[in-house]
Amino acid sequence: EVKVAEVAKLSLGSFKIPKAKPKLKDDKSLNNKNDKTMNVKSGKEESDDGKKVDKRGEERKDHGKRSRKELKEDVRKGVVGVDRSSEGKDDFARGSRNSGRSEEAKEGRSSGNKEKSAKVSSQKPPTDESHKSSLNWVDAVDWSDQVAPDSTTADDEPVRKHEKIVDANDGSECSSGSRDRDDSSWKRKKVKRVDDEEELGSRKKVKLWMADQKFANDPTSCCDPVESSSSSHQLPSYTMSLKVLDKLGPKSLFDSHCHLDFIMFWRAPHMELESFDQFVHAYPLMGHSSLEGFITNFCAPKLWMEHLVSPSPLIHSLLSRPSVFYTIGCHPHFARELLISRNYKQLELLIEKAGSSCVAIGECGLDNGNKNNVKMSDQVEVFKLQIKLAIRMNKPLVLHIRGAEEEAISAMEQVGVPADWPIHRHCWNDEWTVCQAWLDKYPSSVVGITPLVTFPRTAELQKVAKLVPLNRLVLETDAPYFLPRGGSANGYLGHTTKEFSLPVHVANVAAQVAAIRDCRVEDVLRASRENIARVYNI
Repeated sequence: EVKVAEVAKLSLGSFKIPKAKPKLKDDKSLNNKNDKTMNVKSGKEESDDGKKVDKRGEERKDHGKRSRKELKEDVRKGVVGVDRSSEGKDDFARGSRNSGRSEEAKEGRSSGNKEKSAKVSSQKPPTDESHKSSLNWVDAVDWSDQVAPDSTTADDEPVRKHEKIVDANDGSECSSGSRDRDDSSWKRKKVKRVDDEEELGSRKKVKLWMADQKFANDPTSCCDPVESSSSSHQLPSYTMSLKVLDKLGPKSLFDSHCHLDFIMFWRAPHMELESFDQFVHAYPLMGHSSLEGFITNFCAPKLWMEHLVSPSPLIHSLLSRPSVFYTIGCHPHFARELLISRNYKQLELLIEKAGSSCVAIGECGLDNGNKNNVKMSDQVEVFKLQIKLAIRMNKPLVLHIRGAEEEAISAMEQVGVPADWPIHRHCWNDEWTVCQAWLDKYPSSVVGITPLVTFPRTAELQKVAKLVPLNRLVLETDAPYFLPRGGSANGYLGHTTKEFSLPVHVANVAAQVAAIRDCRVEDVLRASRENIARVYNI
């Protein structure tokens, strides 16, 4: 004998019951209501109720004949009693239904047996309202997450057409075709790894973007290398290490051009330095005994307006060192800033009040490179202002001229720069013929050689380093730019970052120039120091 309640219970199969259930009507109150109905109803009412129950029972039995997938579809559409005739075996564990139950219900309807009617009426399902309420939990289930348990067919498997899975044909991940179909855990792991790689890639992109923003105001380099197309040129090798540095002796190095403000404020702002001693402590190479001193160029108006007008403790500790000298000017990349009258007046005041540590005006000049978006007319105007100021203050000039040789010489001629004016032509990066013409026109000027000379494909600069007279050459690093190449495995001299070079790397420049000229490193260093003393009077 089959009870309707058992049929209703087993029709759910082995579906997972959701964790969160909507509030249902109290089952106990429903049972009490059913019990009262059984006791009160008369014979005629029992017969009518029995017919209704039988009809509901048939609907439930038809309901149970359907697969769980079809039941889900019907529930979603709001259709509960749909007539579907099919035969099945009397095996509730497999979710099938016995057609004999239908005939048994018909016998109960024809015989009118009170005892059987009482049993059936005691199992009477709730009213339509309570029935709908009891099915509300079905609507609350996220069926996409319900996996058919122990199903032997594919009918009940959840369909995931839109799930993105890495191609399972990749032999490196799995060589078994059955594993591809039966075990999807390895696929999920692979999808996770791919997502992690994408996330890592996006983090790298963010990191690179942040690095670009970090150096947004940095003029990238004072002069980019002009690479030679000749592949037959062989750059002579050189050796540089801390041992070689020690052999050079104390106070043998002097860097004629660098930008310590760029390093401290643009390249290493995370250090939050309060004194230059902290920087030296972080980078001990700056305290090496071979380094006599250096000239740091303040050529960004925003930086010298902020840190020189009212010297910050960091700048004060830097410039108070007896071996540190500085210049003030406006790089052609920042020419617009000096067109503001108050900025130019502040430059004049800074130079007028500066002591002997301020040794020149610059770097200034003209830059026709792709990275400079300042109009040439504005550059020329600012360049002329600084030349006039240098002549009036009797200060040497530090010049940055790139791709605008004729325009620069024309501007200098218009202002009336004397031929014997002390000029440091910073970061030479042009052909030897152009260099020779410059040296002839301004015989008191010197040419600066940077670590670009250590780069393999800078044959023209290497030719200049070979042919320029030693008494017209000065060595410079242009730090933070141009980390030197070569010099063996210890060529960085123990420097721990690639974000910037240091004034001590002038030793690499000297060693490379000596290798090109086939002379002693000490001779190159001595000539550079003498030329610096003559031009800058230090």
